[in-house]
Amino acid sequence: MKEEFRLTPEWWDMRRELIAEQKIDPVTKAKLSPKANCHHLDQREENYQSTDKRRYLMLQPLTHKMIHFLYNQYKKQGEHLFDTLREIFNKMDKLSKD
Repeated sequence: MKEEFRLTPEWWDMRRELIAEQKIDPVTKAKLSPKANCHHLDQREENYQSTDKRRYLMLQPLTHKMIHFLYNQYKKQGEHLFDTLREIFNKMDKLSKD
């Protein structure tokens, strides 16, 4: 079902429009490449075939993988995940400057 939907003209038209409107990856601030992923913000299976552009975000492929990985951790850990990541990044930054 997912693969079939991603082959439809409606999907490809929406994807092109999103790239033209968004232009940059919100995490990396890099220009979106032609290989950018159209990320479903709504993770419910029943809404997978929606063409409501508000339900999508264009992401570079690596950002897209990272978002899915972190979202799965967020569902398990909640807000604590952000505290842990902040601690790790702060330590990395500090030790990279000493």
